[in-house]
Amino acid sequence: MSLLDKAKQFASSFELYELTEESYNVSFKGWKLNESGINQEAGKSVRLIVDGRIGFAGAKGVFDEEKLVENARESASFGDEVALEFPKEAGSADVVVWDDKLAQLSLEDMIRIGKSAMERFEDLRDSCDFEMSVSKSIIHERIINSSGLDVSKRKTVFSLGFELMRVKENDILSLWERESSSMYPEDIASLITTKEKKIREKLALADNLLRVPTGNIPVVLSPKGILVFLVPLLSGINGKNIYTKTSPIWNRRGDVLFDSKLSVANDGTISGKPSSDTHDDEGIPKRRTSIIKNGVLENFVFDLLSAARANDASTASAQRGVFSQPYPGTDNIVVEPGNVSYEDMLKGIKEGLLVEDVLGLGQGNVLSGGFSNPVGLAFKIENGELVGRVKDASIAGNIYDNFTAIEALSSEQKWGYPSILAPYVRLDNLSVVGK
Repeated sequence: MSLLDKAKQFASSFELYELTEESYNVSFKGWKLNESGINQEAGKSVRLIVDGRIGFAGAKGVFDEEKLVENARESASFGDEVALEFPKEAGSADVVVWDDKLAQLSLEDMIRIGKSAMERFEDLRDSCDFEMSVSKSIIHERIINSSGLDVSKRKTVFSLGFELMRVKENDILSLWERESSSMYPEDIASLITTKEKKIREKLALADNLLRVPTGNIPVVLSPKGILVFLVPLLSGINGKNIYTKTSPIWNRRGDVLFDSKLSVANDGTISGKPSSDTHDDEGIPKRRTSIIKNGVLENFVFDLLSAARANDASTASAQRGVFSQPYPGTDNIVVEPGNVSYEDMLKGIKEGLLVEDVLGLGQGNVLSGGFSNPVGLAFKIENGELVGRVKDASIAGNIYDNFTAIEALSSEQKWGYPSILAPYVRLDNLSVVGK
């Protein structure tokens, strides 16, 4: 008897999720090849509705399918009671996340890419340590349910990461750059050159250690540094925190929460991005969802279960693994740009701080919107110019207070992380502590 036939005997509705993933990984450390290998894994999970309660079980490798269904049935005895309806077949998002060329990329090719990148930093061998990684993944997923849905999807992912580390007296400096895509780069040499240039530009400023005063000075958050805003925001809009009413904004949809300059969307339909897909992990076609529009809170992010509990609708935001039930997550977070160039944004600052990234993200009372973080990599701004690195400083605030008054958003957007497209953000009301 097949797994689905077994489920039909006692479940009013059911869902089967299948995952197969093949990962190729190459890493370099200490100026030499550190590791290379290929990992393969495959698994299935079953979600059932029995007497109005949800049951779930998952397994990887070789397993007894009938036992898997029995485990899901048993867990339903203690599962949540909720009115959950699995989706029917409803088309597909028009998005490209598969690349035949990338799928055929060999481990030997990846080692060659890594060596060519490492050679670019050869002149720093005596003063720095160098780590880098090259990886690719080939992912196949299938979702079948009792409502007639049968969705198969596939994705390729290519990732390139650089980290340069230097210990000099009492100063530890870490500079990193990453790139991730569902497509193989058209010009891998140019990509490596771009990453090298960014690292060397920061390295050139690193030796001039400067201090910033304590108080409210202009702070510019880079497309990486904007995580101090996004981490609390994404926690606040997560469907789990909405239906439990633990989010401080669970009942604020339609309210003005932020500066009118700020617009944020969750977009799972950007071709070539690893966080995009044709469907979410419950088989609903991906789409773009406006979260913040001109400062107004418009939407939260839901999977089917959190939506049902909140008496709302899924936003095609389900994510899952073989051993985890679906949960609400985000795809590509897009923060819309402003109308001031990055260069002009800096020109207006007599004394300020550019924050590239911070330490301790996610710590503290994130759900309330608060953040308090030492800077990881930051630079001092004097008379519109970056003049040196700031090592000992921290920033603190609350997004529901400080982001009601945004001084400026840059007209340029950058992928600070593989799934975050954002401009530079200038705030003049953050608390800065210099040492």
